[in-house]
Amino acid sequence: MYPGQYPQPNPRQTKFQCPMISGYSTFRLFAPALASTAPPTSGYCVVSATIENLEDTALQLSFVPLDDRTSAVLAGSGARCSLYDAAGGDLRGNIVAINSGTGSTLFVSGYGSVRVTFQTQQPYLEVFTDGLGPANVRVTLESLLQWDQMSFDKTETKYPQAMVQPPWSSFPWPS
Repeated sequence: MYPGQYPQPNPRQTKFQCPMISGYSTFRLFAPALASTAPPTSGYCVVSATIENLEDTALQLSFVPLDDRTSAVLAGSGARCSLYDAAGGDLRGNIVAINSGTGSTLFVSGYGSVRVTFQTQQPYLEVFTDGLGPANVRVTLESLLQWDQMSFDKTETKYPQAMVQPPWSSFPWPS
């Protein structure tokens, strides 16, 4: 291999699609490198996210960094990642986002698409629906870190029960 043939480090992509239900975290990610005893420098902790709203319902969401997966995230509680547009400019004053005292909240219109960047050094990252919706979104994360998708546990009470216990009336019974 020749020096410079493959630029290092290579960004990694994590793609997921999830429902967004107001007042709930509906997706959780984990970065093993951030949970290690020697976490990477902050330059490696930048994440770019492309959020695509797949429905005509507007949506208000935020990215919430957590130290552990048991921390409860509620509306208006917990620190949110400060969001910047893809070019690195601050989103304050822009129509797609507002900054509150606890962090940044992103508004995505129906069938809209927004690209933002943020930085986190916590190993867990949750996508929280702060308002509006319900809707389905497709998110593509690009980062130098590997983000792994985590599953839900039906005993966790901070998630909507519809995600872990579907209504049986919606399934046809064999006759």
